[in-house]
Amino acid sequence: MNEKYGHSEEFYDVAQSMPGKYSTYVIYGLFLFVLSIFIMGFIVEVPERVYAEAKVMSSNPPITLNAQISGKIHIIANKPSLSCHKGQYLAVIENSANYKDVLALKSWLGQNDIWSKNSIIYELLGNSYALGEIEADFYAFKVALLKYDQLQNGRNDYRHSLSMIEKQIEANMMSVKNRKELLKSCIAEKKIRSYYLKSDSVLYLKNIIMNLINPISNILKRKTRFFLLSRK
Repeated sequence: MNEKYGHSEEFYDVAQSMPGKYSTYVIYGLFLFVLSIFIMGFIVEVPERVYAEAKVMSSNPPITLNAQISGKIHIIANKPSLSCHKGQYLAVIENSANYKDVLALKSWLGQNDIWSKNSIIYELLGNSYALGEIEADFYAFKVALLKYDQLQNGRNDYRHSLSMIEKQIEANMMSVKNRKELLKSCIAEKKIRSYYLKSDSVLYLKNIIMNLINPISNILKRKTRFFLLSRK
């Protein structure tokens, strides 16, 4: 053993035989590899959002809403996508109504207060909408809304009807007054007739009326008999 190095001669021979350049290449290679990774970390951007397909399994079963009518589904979304926002209409069942008019009417009713006194309901009444099955209901709604606006502004048929009824009441009161006057006249006439009836009854009881009636009846009988004989 060589005392200078404290190793055996065999170890010293092996250590002396190792190539020096190979170790240098390995060290430089590792340094360049670490440096390239460090530089790539600044150059390559890591995405903040990763898009991937995901399946969500709910604990409750899905709710199915069945339409009351059947028909062909018409897609109204311009660019169907996987995402949509609240209140967005994606498709409708084809019917006689124009879905654009229905959406326009809904938007107008949502933006305007139709029950305010200064509402612009005549803009709604002047527009024409193709609403299909709800056309009759919308017409009834417009009529009720117009009457409500006329009632608020004092332009309604009820005031005219009230004035006509008041005039009819005045005419009826005048008729009642006239009938009361007529009733008084009838009562006075009744009293007069009752007086003459009592007077005639006294004459009848005293056989004065009968003595006057018999000659007249005899004359009528003779004329009737003469008329019958002449016809024969």
